[in-house]
Amino acid sequence: MGDKMDKSEVETVYKNLDDAIMEVLELMDEQVKCKLALEEMTKSGFWNLAKARYIMGNSSVSALQLPSEGTCADIVALTTVSKSEDEFTLQTISPTKVKKTSTRELRNRTNNSNVNDEEVDEDKEGREKIPDVFDVAQPELVDPVNWFGVLVPQNLRQAQSNFKSALELVVDSVNVQNRLKAAQAKYNSLLKVKSTLLNQAPDS
Repeated sequence: MGDKMDKSEVETVYKNLDDAIMEVLELMDEQVKCKLALEEMTKSGFWNLAKARYIMGNSSVSALQLPSEGTCADIVALTTVSKSEDEFTLQTISPTKVKKTSTRELRNRTNNSNVNDEEVDEDKEGREKIPDVFDVAQPELVDPVNWFGVLVPQNLRQAQSNFKSALELVVDSVNVQNRLKAAQAKYNSLLKVKSTLLNQAPDS
């Protein structure tokens, strides 16, 4: 009875080993395909970027067009990477048009909070009133392509699309790599179980 139980356990381990090694091979194949696609997408992105620089001029598509410190432009990441448990995901937000709020609107909001106009326009120290024409700019989400102009060549937008896809492939590749490591750890654990069972089995 003990021999049958040992053989049954060994057969189960063998089956689990087969399944585990198949999972490892499939993940390795998926990772290779992902890296090849990433290479192609990156090459296409650089090719389209070079074409855009040729059309617009080297100085028109360079780091000089990027917002720098001290400018009024707020740089907001449109795509961020977040991690939940063992998986990475991309979170993307769409660019929006600039939104400006006048001081009159601010007064109206303040009045809704039971504060008088006089307290908003002039404080106790008698400072001058804030003009109604003053605009308070809200944070703006700008499409990075617009840093290089309004009428940019299609190649520049295509390059942006290529690099967005490349970023997605990078995240996919990392997730596949993590799953591959987990599958390899599972396979190695099953090998140890198999070795233990074979050492415990009585000699025939």
